Amino acid sequence: MAAPRGVGRGTRAGLLVTLLLAGPAIVPGRTAAADGGMVLATHVLSSAAVDLDGDGSKEIVAVVADADEASTLLVAAWGVRGGTWVSLGEATVVHWNAEPGSSQAAHLGDETAALLVVRNGDERRVIVAVGRPYEDGTASGSCCLSFGTARLDGDVLEFEVMPEDVGSAESITVVDMDADARDELLLSMSRLGGNGQWSNVYTLLRQVGDGFAAEPVDMPDDEVAYFNVAVDTDGMPGDDLLFMTEDGESLLRVAASDAGLRLDRAATADLIDEGVRGWPAGAADGVLVLVSDRGIATARWPLGGQIETSAVSAGTYPTVFLTGSGPDARLVEVTGLAGDPSEELAIRVYDLDLELELSMDAPPEANALWKATQSVERRGSEILSIYPQLGPLPGGLADGRPAFMGLGQLLAIDPGGVPEVRTAAQIVGGELIGLVGPGSAWLAHAHGSYGLGASAWLGGFDSSPDGVAASSISVVPVDAVLGAADETDIDVTLDGAVLVDTPDGPSLFADDEGFRATVAGDPGTVVITTIGRKTNAEEIQGGRVTVPIAPGGRRDANRKDSVGLFVIGPGGIARTLMWDLTTLRELPEVTAVSSFDLFESHATLAGEVGVGTSVTVDGQPVELTADGGYRTKVEASLWPRDVVVVARDPIGQEVVRHVEVVGFVDIRALPWTAIMVALTMGVGLVLFVRTPSMRPAERLVPEGDGRLEELDGDGI
Repeated sequence: MAAPRGVGRGTRAGLLVTLLLAGPAIVPGRTAAADGGMVLATHVLSSAAVDLDGDGSKEIVAVVADADEASTLLVAAWGVRGGTWVSLGEATVVHWNAEPGSSQAAHLGDETAALLVVRNGDERRVIVAVGRPYEDGTASGSCCLSFGTARLDGDVLEFEVMPEDVGSAESITVVDMDADARDELLLSMSRLGGNGQWSNVYTLLRQVGDGFAAEPVDMPDDEVAYFNVAVDTDGMPGDDLLFMTEDGESLLRVAASDAGLRLDRAATADLIDEGVRGWPAGAADGVLVLVSDRGIATARWPLGGQIETSAVSAGTYPTVFLTGSGPDARLVEVTGLAGDPSEELAIRVYDLDLELELSMDAPPEANALWKATQSVERRGSEILSIYPQLGPLPGGLADGRPAFMGLGQLLAIDPGGVPEVRTAAQIVGGELIGLVGPGSAWLAHAHGSYGLGASAWLGGFDSSPDGVAASSISVVPVDAVLGAADETDIDVTLDGAVLVDTPDGPSLFADDEGFRATVAGDPGTVVITTIGRKTNAEEIQGGRVTVPIAPGGRRDANRKDSVGLFVIGPGGIARTLMWDLTTLRELPEVTAVSSFDLFESHATLAGEVGVGTSVTVDGQPVELTADGGYRTKVEASLWPRDVVVVARDPIGQEVVRHVEVVGFVDIRALPWTAIMVALTMGVGLVLFVRTPSMRPAERLVPEGDGRLEELDGDGI
């Protein structure tokens, strides 16, 4: 036996934080969180929801393991008793060895196990598939495959091994090819041939008594083909097995007939569009749904009839979920998952004729959480699978309607009508198991690497047991998921940051050192913070956790960042807070200009400051407009005086401006030259007007003729 190589595929296994938890995997005494959610178990390999005791409500069954690498694998179950989730017991998983003809307990690392829920008429059989890794280090599947059944006998959970070796498998899919409510199992296995080429081998296991009988599913001329999906496409009762050839040129259909398995072939180009490659995404009411690099296509491929196709333009290889069955099934396309930061998440709903029935954008919180989790995944940290849940709700709603859940929305498919849309909490991590418990009052979801009852993956021996340690099963009340609880209701205290209401919403201001956020919550709650491209995650252990949030960038300039705070409770409900953070590294800027009206006893002071900055004028606070403008009146007189304007930013940095103001008239600004000319002219005019007038005197005529005469000086 080769050294153990671990269990689980690292990209799929995992809850929120990889914790190598000591002690048992089953957590029967876990206290419910504030929203009613709780973790039932950790170290989960596989899980499913099934009615074990026949009372009409579903219990949860899972394969679990302890933290030790050589720990024993157990099958365990939980149900609601007296209104509380309790453990219904556990049993050791046993592996049958065909060569010695004996069995022994399965251990993590030496074996792996996965659950399958198989219909046998009205009965639901819980099959535990147990396999062992190949020792050659090449084949990824499991050899020496054996089955066992888990059942609840009164209050005792029992495991019974089937003493037969059923071959090898990478994956197992539950199908019903005969439409007789007796499911078959399709085993898929890849093998490396002697020529160095890989080939795929498929085997159909049919139920015979308490065991299974094998029937090969052969491809024509040993052609290499890959199994896609089991759906009804030929219009005849029962599932068809669809395979895509290695070159992508053909689609093969294997269906049951009176003469045995029947093989049909169609060109991929005939099903989608000429020159376009794609693959099946599902089928309903005889309509095959395919995705390609041009969008979504549907094809009707009736037995012996002509292929009819239609298509709708969408993104390259769009993400499409088939929700429901029969003529009322719907196609739900989710856009924005490719990681393009500029593309927002949105949902489109089509009927089977590709008529658009509904188109809506995801709420901002869903966009923020999705981008944050992508950042966490990309950086390869100890946080494994924290993607928000997205997809059809297994088993549908309590009233029987099919439903799609994700991106903060629950879409209930109404027969013949537009889907009903309800706001729902975002569920993070794992896969939905479905509604469980009395009255379907609980939503269960699980983390793990091996499917959820309808399929099982047994080829995941290439990662360490740490991924198993991080997996779990959680339940949360449906009322908490669909209730009116505020998605931003987070108990958080900020130290070193100031929260300011701005026209664009709440904004944070901090200095160059950043700030700290202390979040209170239930033990097991995970707190994720993002700033720019930096992401951090912590788990609450003692009621609260403090996480630092530090900005980057140049130290000499203010900086704006988007900060996200995501709090994920034990039940998987995620709550989100988003802020715009401004890091203040410069003093606040302020403008101040004074003006006055003639013959008034006051002046007007006006200016602008940055968002979040407060202003005082002569010690009195001034009201600001939404864009940071201010305008106020101050006392003024003939003589100029200083007015003190103080701008204070949210973190306490101040700038002081001195502005001179004057009222009535500012003598310094008068045009004195013009004033002097006007005054001079005015005074002259006044003097002229006020000078008294005189009557003319009689004319005086001098004696003589008025000529000068020569004087004789002898007489002197």
